[in-house]
Amino acid sequence: MSNTSNKTSRSGGSAACRTMASAVLDDYTEQLIEMVSRSQAGITTADIRNFLISYKDVQLKSDPVIYANQYQSCLTQQEQEMFDGSRREPFRKIIVMRISKIFPPEGQLSANGKYVSRRLLQGLFSTFEKMTGAAGGAAGKQACIDAIDNLKKTGGGKFNWEDVYNTPAVMTAADDLIMGMVPHMGNIHKRALWMRTMINNDLAMAVDFDFEGPLVDNWELDERGTFILLRELFAGFKPRLKDKESASMLIKRYGKEQVQELIAVLTSLDKAEV
Repeated sequence: MSNTSNKTSRSGGSAACRTMASAVLDDYTEQLIEMVSRSQAGITTADIRNFLISYKDVQLKSDPVIYANQYQSCLTQQEQEMFDGSRREPFRKIIVMRISKIFPPEGQLSANGKYVSRRLLQGLFSTFEKMTGAAGGAAGKQACIDAIDNLKKTGGGKFNWEDVYNTPAVMTAADDLIMGMVPHMGNIHKRALWMRTMINNDLAMAVDFDFEGPLVDNWELDERGTFILLRELFAGFKPRLKDKESASMLIKRYGKEQVQELIAVLTSLDKAEV
């Protein structure tokens, strides 16, 4: 992630807050004007103060639509700007979504190894390309672009990333990329060491992720973090292998031999004492 993209994201967040605040003020003002218009004897400062209390206690609590609609509108606009303006890699966003649970909430990167820093993403995508080639990433990017274009056509020029996540072709492209790692995972500890070395040699700048907490400056991926990453990358296949229909679909797409290799990878990750 570049400094430019980081600034875009933060400024977009500020703009979203301003837009939402403006919407609340507009709604309050309109209702206040309506209240004044209905008044037969005029209003006092106490009337205005009581109206504000009532608005807070009743309107904002009982009608969350004013927040939900504005938030979704701002989010949609921000995501479109990030994609359309800088042409960031949309497929990478999909992969990050798949492993988002391993990244810390704001300020919570800790020394206990519960989370890993987003600083690893830059190197992670390099390791994907080295293991699976550029074709998988290119196919995924095109699947995302096609999905976004289709969603824009039906959404009046707007789209929601949640809808992109749920597009079958996009999800299949993400599966293809991760399944492309399987033939390289025969020796899980050797591969983990290689990935850790490659990622640590290509960490993103700490300043881009300073919101994670003070430990981000000197953070490096360790053995435990590497296995947290690998387990999360492959986690989505576990429930599908337990479901007969889903398992059959995986075999149909990747072949019985590669699915057996996938099961071996999952078993190795579970047994690894890391």
